[in-house]
Amino acid sequence: MMSAVLPIAYLLTHNPGMQELVLAESIMPGDLPINQPLPAISIEQVDGVPHNSLSLLETGKTWRDRVQVTAHVNGPAASKPGLGYPGIYAMLNAALAACPNQQAIINGIKVLAIIPDDRGPYMSEQDTARVSQSQDFIVYWQT
Repeated sequence: MMSAVLPIAYLLTHNPGMQELVLAESIMPGDLPINQPLPAISIEQVDGVPHNSLSLLETGKTWRDRVQVTAHVNGPAASKPGLGYPGIYAMLNAALAACPNQQAIINGIKVLAIIPDDRGPYMSEQDTARVSQSQDFIVYWQT
């Protein structure tokens, strides 16, 4: 099934500013594998709502998806110390720059708008000393 995850993943993996911080193969839809080297970015659709139209001429359906981009890094206390909060901050700011509001066909999806939304809480895992934080995007697209 198509979703707004595809154009967001495409924009992130093809952005030079993001590539300076994270390898393209470490930017992936869905959950990260357990032993994924960090830094990495996971991209997940949080919700998706179709917008119904009264127009009988509408050929496709417009969707509003919330896409969550989560930056994952090793914290300073990890066995392989990472950048912690400054690294996450740089990655999420690069995600904002990589996903500007635009109307285009991106990775085969007709995108009507990409709108930055909330930034999630700073999370830490004590067992692994990994830290993460997310940035949400609202994406309007058509089938």
